[in-house]
Amino acid sequence: MKEEIFLLSFLFFYSAFFQIVAGFILESGIYITEQGTESYFTGGTLRTIAYHFFFFLSLIITFKIIKKISTKPVLGSSKNEKDLYAYLYLLFISIILVILFINVFFSPSPLFNDGITRFNFWENAKFKFLKTLFGGRSMPIVMLLGMIYAYAISYHKFFLKRMSLVLFIIFIIYQYSLGEKFTNQVIATIFMFLPAMLIYQKLHKSLKKIIIKSLPYILLLLLLLFSIIYYYYLSYDLTKKMESPILAILYRAFVLQGHMQWGLDNLFINLYSNIDHLHYFSEFIKNNFDGMTMAMYLVSPQATVDAYLNQGIRFSSAYPGVGLMLFGPYGLVLLQIIFGIIVAFFLFYYYAQIIRCNIIRGFASGMILLSIFTCYNMGDFSVLFSKKVLFAIGIIVISEILLFIRNTYVHISINDRIQK
Repeated sequence: MKEEIFLLSFLFFYSAFFQIVAGFILESGIYITEQGTESYFTGGTLRTIAYHFFFFLSLIITFKIIKKISTKPVLGSSKNEKDLYAYLYLLFISIILVILFINVFFSPSPLFNDGITRFNFWENAKFKFLKTLFGGRSMPIVMLLGMIYAYAISYHKFFLKRMSLVLFIIFIIYQYSLGEKFTNQVIATIFMFLPAMLIYQKLHKSLKKIIIKSLPYILLLLLLLFSIIYYYYLSYDLTKKMESPILAILYRAFVLQGHMQWGLDNLFINLYSNIDHLHYFSEFIKNNFDGMTMAMYLVSPQATVDAYLNQGIRFSSAYPGVGLMLFGPYGLVLLQIIFGIIVAFFLFYYYAQIIRCNIIRGFASGMILLSIFTCYNMGDFSVLFSKKVLFAIGIIVISEILLFIRNTYVHISINDRIQK
């Protein structure tokens, strides 16, 4: 149970961990480039820990209750996903990757053009409509690959497993060609191997053996990622401000992940007696539930934010600070508890589809979970109302209706045979 919950909610732990570590660093005093100010001790990190604590407590308790009262998913119990469908999915992914690489080939790439970054790649891309079809980072591809890989492990399909891994490596290369350096690769890796790890855990009741075996590969991958990032920062402007690539990497990894929370918490403390939650809530609605953009203007000078947004750059980790400005500390605690309950339901549904090897429903629920994580990490609630989420919900609803009709038909057929 502990391993399942940790694996399923790892992205949320990952986000909270880096935000908290960044908070401790910020409270020791450091210059925040994005806010144009020096940080100092406010006690905000301890409050941030408390906010995250209520979220995870709510999530864990709810997940345990749901698992206890619901029908336990049986490994591979749903065999409606045939090999043919898995091969068709792989063919579909292969075609998409070829199309995306053609776009990269005919477009100015961040790898070879200093004026192009991951933030403005699609503005200068040859085939801009592909962003609308597959998304800026094409994360649905790896969602589907992860489900196919888990399916292949569950049913011992050697070719499917190898092809899934090959396509995943190609996908990671594609990410680098867009200028993505770390975060998206981490998220992609989690969604690629999470379903398979849950299958393995279900089969063997423990992940210790596979983690020990995978440790050398994990360390090698981390070393490779660090080397690529180090090389990138050798010519990055931030290096000049941070004096060395190492300091630039540390600033990017730790300070940038927590400065929004530090700034919002500090702003709330300074405005505590005069804060107008209704005003901030109306601004939140005016921004189409985009708490990140609202928060950027709250903690940084307007000229600085305008310059960043004009380049397509946004800050990181504005939540739970956004909730603090909207509802205050007690309202935020309640929001965290509700958030934890909602996430637990989606995590269990995702888990059930993985264990049952329902590729398409697992893919759709994974897309929804990624959007929920983006909301929790960035404070941008608008992603919950995106076309991608509505599309995923549509897939789940239609799939569940078809499954209900099929099961009803099978049940009626069996009863008819018994009566005869």
